[in-house]
Amino acid sequence: MKSKTILWIILILFNYTFSNDKKLFTGNPSVDLFNNHTLLNSLPAQTQESDNNKLKSPFLAGGLSLLIPGTGEIYAGSYIKAGLFIAVETAAWIYALKYEKKGDDQTNFFQNYADGRTDLKPSWDLSEPDRYRTRWDVIRYYEWSYANKLIINPQGDYSEISNAIISNDITLPPWQRIDWESLNALERAIGKWYSHTLHHHGEQQYYELIGKYPQYNQGWFDAENPNFTYGDQISQAFKEYSKMRGLANDYYYKAKTAFTVVLINHVISAFDAYFTTRSYNSKLKFESIMKNQETIYGNIPVAFLNLSYNF
Repeated sequence: MKSKTILWIILILFNYTFSNDKKLFTGNPSVDLFNNHTLLNSLPAQTQESDNNKLKSPFLAGGLSLLIPGTGEIYAGSYIKAGLFIAVETAAWIYALKYEKKGDDQTNFFQNYADGRTDLKPSWDLSEPDRYRTRWDVIRYYEWSYANKLIINPQGDYSEISNAIISNDITLPPWQRIDWESLNALERAIGKWYSHTLHHHGEQQYYELIGKYPQYNQGWFDAENPNFTYGDQISQAFKEYSKMRGLANDYYYKAKTAFTVVLINHVISAFDAYFTTRSYNSKLKFESIMKNQETIYGNIPVAFLNLSYNF
């Protein structure tokens, strides 16, 4: 048995060495040693071309999944993974949009709370008894700050400070009666624990500051301590408002996390589609060169191995 195997190997090497042709080995000795040309000529001319036409583009698959996760996997024929990526994408978008809306609704709620009109006021607020007042009132904040500026910071330079109330129409909302540049100039002059300048009404920073820093405590309608200073107990409305704003931030954080999952899902799906398609092509090539082939000797298993050499 060994002698036959050695003889077969020697004959193959002899045939391989003294030929300048491209060799096509089938694994069948009678065909490989003596009838290679006949077999080669008997193969359908379109076999290799049709196999190549079945190959798929990994880059196209990756690009499809980068746009819509799962579509590249569908292109590559991996339907289970496609379903998983589509499911994650759908769930993440539903979750993100749900909490984005909850965040928007909660933001509207706490902003309307701060801007809501009320007749309630601290006992020390004696100015313009019938004017338009809100729960957080910029006129109240300004008037208290101006009255207590020398207590908060006796060394402050107030020589350039002008009156920030620019309208005597008490029917207007308080933010329409304030000159913001004059208000901010007063805040900067006071300094000390007046660490921020108030943004214009309606801006996101306006609603953040009034419920975050103690300097804005005296703008709230229930701030009863006329001698308030840094470190004193803040008003209950200040605390409740901060919780409202914090809840909105929590909702937005959850939405942001879900949007991050969406982005990651796109990237992972793109990479997976790329490598899944490459794997598909490799399998297709393997199957295309290991198959039964009709020859002059009948239907035999053929392994196509292309070898080329030059002397």
